[in-house]
Amino acid sequence: AERLVMLGYTHPGKNLYDQYQHSEVFAPMKAPPDLHNRFIMEDIAYGLVTWADLGDLAGVETPLMDAFVRIASSIHGVDYFKEGRTLNNLGLGTLTAKQLLTYVNTGTCQ
Repeated sequence: AERLVMLGYTHPGKNLYDQYQHSEVFAPMKAPPDLHNRFIMEDIAYGLVTWADLGDLAGVETPLMDAFVRIASSIHGVDYFKEGRTLNNLGLGTLTAKQLLTYVNTGTCQ
């Protein structure tokens, strides 16, 4: 709460909820009216799917990411694991984790 005041986002309030509700910065922001909006669809398809795929490549389990992707897929009637941004549809699906790191750092897979 003190940090929000220091940064100029809010004025001092009786609690954090009160500060957000009366903030000139945050109060005007409204949540999307439903679950069919770009904030969910794009973040799932082009964010979580990609990160989960990178996790798979690196051998890191991503159970919460996977769960959110499955939930959004069910709500939207879209298989985001197939339709989203994967390493495969980025043309990077055949690379090993080491090759991908080399590519990110040098621009080549050599």
